[in-house]
Amino acid sequence: MENRTYLDYSATTPIRKEVAAAMLQSMEELIGNPSSLHSEGRIAKRALQKAREQVAKLLGCEAHQLFFCSGGTEANNLAVLGACSSWQGKHAILSTIEHPSVRDLATEIKRLGGEVDFLSVNEQGIVELEKLATLIKKNTVIVSVMLVNNETGCIQPVEAIAKIAKQAGVLCHSDGVQAAGKLSINVQELAVDLLSISSHKFYGPKGVGVLYVGPNVVLQPRQIGGGQERRVRSGTENLVGIVGCGVAAELAEQEMVLEKKRITSLQQLLQQNLQALIVDGKIQLNSTDVQAFPWICSFSVLAEDNGLLLRKLDMLGFAVSSGSACSEGEAKNSHVLVAMRKKQKEIEGVIRVSLGKYLTAGQIITFCQTLRGLLQ
Repeated sequence: MENRTYLDYSATTPIRKEVAAAMLQSMEELIGNPSSLHSEGRIAKRALQKAREQVAKLLGCEAHQLFFCSGGTEANNLAVLGACSSWQGKHAILSTIEHPSVRDLATEIKRLGGEVDFLSVNEQGIVELEKLATLIKKNTVIVSVMLVNNETGCIQPVEAIAKIAKQAGVLCHSDGVQAAGKLSINVQELAVDLLSISSHKFYGPKGVGVLYVGPNVVLQPRQIGGGQERRVRSGTENLVGIVGCGVAAELAEQEMVLEKKRITSLQQLLQQNLQALIVDGKIQLNSTDVQAFPWICSFSVLAEDNGLLLRKLDMLGFAVSSGSACSEGEAKNSHVLVAMRKKQKEIEGVIRVSLGKYLTAGQIITFCQTLRGLLQ
């Protein structure tokens, strides 16, 4: 939209023109079902395989280790709930700052006869690694800790978590949705058994997720039917979306280094322009190391009605959020900031600004000037 500044890239990113063009071409040309044996089906299957290879390059894995599904939520559900054939008497460990698509699985695991412990975080939002070993039991099946938190941008020590889990013979899953296409991810180096990503977080289409499944991991299907995706995730593949996901992954991999440098520069500009509000006590930062993951800046407005402020910013042309888009519009506290032991006024006043590809320095400056004017 003209005369608007989009600052909610962590909720979703706009589809790149190159991605949209590839998707349109696939809609026109790929008429077959990838599971069909005729020529049209084989052409569709080759397109599916190409996309799988493009995403594999982004994650540093083999194409056959990737499974397409409907998004990050399904990928997370499939990874955690599919970690064993029966949860009766089994145990899982989830961090307190997980996305609801992981965190809320605790209820389902308990319903299925299992038990769940939560790994806490410190006041900076980083998991308390020293507590992990004490939570692991003989019946522990999986540990799930996200790579980058979607509300604060805090990067979690997933490689160290995977090492502890592996030593105990426990699977390690990481929700990599916020990190994919931004940070360099190599699943071999991370040593995770399972990792989830979502296309619409790196300028691909909504409705396409990918799950990496490591060697020697036997995943129990959560969706039964035609046996697609090597019987791990049945259902005719969303081929048009998957083609878009592949192109988006390839472009992200090619541009990652330069784009991080550009976003870091924008984040520094944002911090500089917010500094006066920080000094005056009008806002307080929740993101502790924004230079490590410069795409997200979370801060709390301490003396204003948060909802009213967001509406005013929207009316003035700025799209920002109060945290996770999945809970937007609901009158409840951020479980992430609660886990970080933030005060109630800090939790109620939270604003997340997330940066992306089509944002300019001028827009950052104008946003900060507008915010200062509203908080005077």
